[in-house]
Amino acid sequence: MAALRNQSRPIERFVGVDASSSDASLEVLRANLPSNAALLVADEGSLGLSLEVAVSQLPEARADRDEWLWIIHDDSMPAPDALEQLTRTVEASESVSIAGCKLLDIDNPRHLVEVGLSVDRKAQRLTMIDIDEVDQGQYDGRSDYFAVSSAGMFIRREVFEQLGGFDPAIPGRGDDVDLCWRNRLAGHRVVVVPSAKMYHQVEVVDSLAGPREAKRSEVFQRLKFASPAVLPFLWIGLLLGGIGHFLVALLAKDPGHGFGHLGSVLRGLFSPGKLAASRRNVAQIREIPRRQVRKLMVSGAQVREYRRNVNTGRADGEVYGDGSGADAMVEPSGDNFSDFVRIARPPRTTAVLSLILALLLSAAASLIAWRSLFGSTALSGGALRPLSNSSREIGANALSWWQNITTGLSAPPDNSDLLFWLFSLVTFNHANEASVYLFFAAMPLAALTAWWGIGAVSRSRAVRFLAALIWALLPSLISSLASGRIGSVLIHILLPLFFLAIIRAMNAHVAIEGAKPKTAKQQSVSAWTASASAALLLWVISAGSVSFFLTASILVYVLAFFSVRRARSLWWIPLPAIVWNLPLLFAGLGDARLLFTEPGAANAFTPAAPWQMLLGFPEAFNANASLVGWDFLPAGPWALVAALLVGAPILALAVFGTLSSSFSHSASMRRNSRRLLWGAVLSLAAGWAVGFVPFTLDSHTAVSAYTGPYVSFAMFALLAAAANALAALRHEDQPRSMRAAGSRPAMSLMAAFSVLAVLASGSVLLGAQLNPAAESETLTAMNSAQQVHGSQPRTLPATAADAGRSEFQKRTLVLSPRSSGEIDSQLVSGSGETLDSISRYSQVKQLAGPLLEPERNEDSATAKVQSNAVAMLLSESALDSRESLRDLGVGFVVLNETGESVPATVRTLDAATGLASVGQTDSGWLWRVDYEADDEQQSAGFARIVSADGDVTVLPTQRGKITNLQIPSADSERTLVLATASDPKLRASVDGESLRSVAYPEDSETRWAQAYELPAEGGKLTLSHKDSMAIPVLLLSAVVLLITVLLAIPVPSSRRLANYRNIEYRFREPRGENEELADGSAVLAAAEVQSPATATGTMPLSRREARERASEIRENLTPKLSDRISDADAEQEKK
Repeated sequence: MAALRNQSRPIERFVGVDASSSDASLEVLRANLPSNAALLVADEGSLGLSLEVAVSQLPEARADRDEWLWIIHDDSMPAPDALEQLTRTVEASESVSIAGCKLLDIDNPRHLVEVGLSVDRKAQRLTMIDIDEVDQGQYDGRSDYFAVSSAGMFIRREVFEQLGGFDPAIPGRGDDVDLCWRNRLAGHRVVVVPSAKMYHQVEVVDSLAGPREAKRSEVFQRLKFASPAVLPFLWIGLLLGGIGHFLVALLAKDPGHGFGHLGSVLRGLFSPGKLAASRRNVAQIREIPRRQVRKLMVSGAQVREYRRNVNTGRADGEVYGDGSGADAMVEPSGDNFSDFVRIARPPRTTAVLSLILALLLSAAASLIAWRSLFGSTALSGGALRPLSNSSREIGANALSWWQNITTGLSAPPDNSDLLFWLFSLVTFNHANEASVYLFFAAMPLAALTAWWGIGAVSRSRAVRFLAALIWALLPSLISSLASGRIGSVLIHILLPLFFLAIIRAMNAHVAIEGAKPKTAKQQSVSAWTASASAALLLWVISAGSVSFFLTASILVYVLAFFSVRRARSLWWIPLPAIVWNLPLLFAGLGDARLLFTEPGAANAFTPAAPWQMLLGFPEAFNANASLVGWDFLPAGPWALVAALLVGAPILALAVFGTLSSSFSHSASMRRNSRRLLWGAVLSLAAGWAVGFVPFTLDSHTAVSAYTGPYVSFAMFALLAAAANALAALRHEDQPRSMRAAGSRPAMSLMAAFSVLAVLASGSVLLGAQLNPAAESETLTAMNSAQQVHGSQPRTLPATAADAGRSEFQKRTLVLSPRSSGEIDSQLVSGSGETLDSISRYSQVKQLAGPLLEPERNEDSATAKVQSNAVAMLLSESALDSRESLRDLGVGFVVLNETGESVPATVRTLDAATGLASVGQTDSGWLWRVDYEADDEQQSAGFARIVSADGDVTVLPTQRGKITNLQIPSADSERTLVLATASDPKLRASVDGESLRSVAYPEDSETRWAQAYELPAEGGKLTLSHKDSMAIPVLLLSAVVLLITVLLAIPVPSSRRLANYRNIEYRFREPRGENEELADGSAVLAAAEVQSPATATGTMPLSRREARERASEIRENLTPKLSDRISDADAEQEKK
């Protein structure tokens, strides 16, 4: 304000506007402006709003003279002759309506900020001046320019009012360009006056003038000034360009910028009301064609060249070696000790040799243990079932919200079905054959991932080798494989990689020796890559066990909460899995048992006691008995001895390691040990707790979530803690030349314990597999008995499977005798029970009641009908069960060859009314249900038309859908009956007219089946299943997964992605909170060009040096309230 009072060309009228500030700005204005100055208060907002208030308070303009407005920001200071230079320029030309100043940095007055503004076809606000470029008069020849800054803008009042002032739709950066753009369209000139200098604080307020607001302004202005014919195409192009930039930002591991940029684009695109008002304003004031204004814009080649120069100058201080980004080659000097270190260092292949040896040993153990599966075309048994024959069938199960199991079920697909579908696509429809090879490869894969994961905390080849073998032979993996629990196997294999990603996201891993320290930006990029990789791994893990996934998510968020500064990207890790499992999580609010499900068939087991889980065993065993496979040993508690030999060494190593690492000089190693030990304890506690929550039934036995994943997590945490301890003892955080020798006895003891655990685990596995025997009071199996066996890809006889895949989709009733004499029944669709067709929602419906003490669900109408039909078949009487079987859509009955009562059951079914014996097949005994029909269309199926006189016509369907099937007319109305329970999400229509739902069977008390009234006229029948959440959930999940994949893709630091944030090249760092304003006299003095005799150096001062120099002579410009200027002083200043 002192600079305004000291202008060589006096100012005629002062108008000060306080934009609802929270400080004493209004008092400062009152103390420093003449008493006749107008002091106004405007609502908080943009500069345009303040100017609108100021201009509205001015008196009417005089017709005999031009009035000019000089806009001064609160963070700018004009040179003493600035106003004089501006007035001299505008008086020389009547066509000039806007004039601007040369802007210089107030903190370093010789550095240029702006000398006019340029705009390209993308409406980007460009200065065409390099960062920190020194003012040497090189731009003093500029005159006519596209736009000038609002800081010091000199504008004719008449034109300002004609244009409508600043556009309120552009409240921040870009409002000055917009005003000058409209001024050009109105036929007026815009000039920059380099001799009029304005010293401006280069500071950006993100809420109004930051990069995001600048991008929104650019998008808005492009739409605002576009011709009507181009507008829709431009809108689409801007949307696609914003999405493309967002994807590039994700690849560059800068999601914050990507989301901000995309949000700015969307805010600019979706402002129809503001855009319409702004375009009306342009149409009213435009006097010249748009193409004439476009000629003043800079070309794309000029912008690219300018940005190339800016980026080159900005990156000069960050170039290493030859500038390619690669480390410079080290040339031997002959006098450097590091040269000899490089020669003496073991070759890199030695670490890989330890991996190869671990893979060979684990592969040999796998081939010996599962030798009975050689030559199998598919696997079944325990919780395992074959996959469907084609990827099309698996894909339908993975994406459809109609579950084709039992009588059909309206439910979201299982989260594991998508993995099965991808596996089928990768194996080119040979998923069952490939699954046999994967079964054999599970143990070597576990060794590989453990070797890789332990490398995050230890570089020792021996440690990684032993950890890989222990992990491959761990009882939790062996039991999971033997019982066919693919979810637990998958989690066991992926856990080391998940651990590795978490450690790298926190930058807590052991650094590679000789690697160059990473910058903060590089650490952020690595953290996002690691976090996104961990997110993808957790997404796969969630398909293996829902309860374990929830436990892992809680642990990740707890870790992020206690490591806010070191783990800012950890919050993203559970997000993709949570979004993908949203349907299941929401359904879990109604039935919490869904949160404890896992893929595969129900398979009962006895959870291990906590102390057994601590030693690595997920299933209970008799500690006082001898081992299966080692029955030649004398009587004694050999199971307890073996368990201690397997798990006690790992536990001892972890506890000893945590205590010893507390003396490490590395804070990261100390934290790792504590966190791993706590993670193991929490995992074991969660695993013990889930064993009390059954979620389904295996025959009459309650089935709880498998504890294998929790045991695996705890054991790997203990292994990693032990490895971290050994790394601390060996001082692996120090360079090799500075490492102190570790305690040899301690390391020898740890090595002996590790070897003992490997030998004990291998002995327990191979002894039971080479010399199998049934469990008894004196023998116990420490691992689950092998339940997996080779099978056909289909679980039904070929005849029944073909009928199930036909257009009528007949179902098969499968009877399975139990050793207790009971017979279980199961309704199967298609070619039989497959891994991808099993629905967790169907499993949990078998139980009802309290969570911890449930009972069998006896209220299911379909279950009652099925039980009655089975009872009539086995009743050894003349009872006819065909109507019940037809209501269920059953065309065949199969008796599995299990149990001692099979021959008697076969005789009973041979004599059952309505069954025609087919004979014994490779998948059991087979009977066809004889409906005494002339053709298949009058027997049974999913959908059938029942006439008034009882005639049946079976309709072709595809997974519960019928599309435009022509139905002939009839003499009377008929009923469309579906072999499924009543479901409001099923919709039927004829010629577009919805059919009315009716109860069926009419003579039944339950009337459970879904049926519709079919008009006598006939027409085109459509049957579909509608779920409003299916498409939104799929799209949301796909978007989140795509973002995660892009973040996880490792992209090297290269110039291909270095310039994606070019929009921010002119944005400086904001002023510090406690930084003072520069003194006006000091700024003017520093702006003077010094002669060589008085110059302090040959180079201009840098920003830091200029600030230090200005701080020495800096005084507070804010005057006291008592220093009020009198009216006489103001009049004197004008003279």
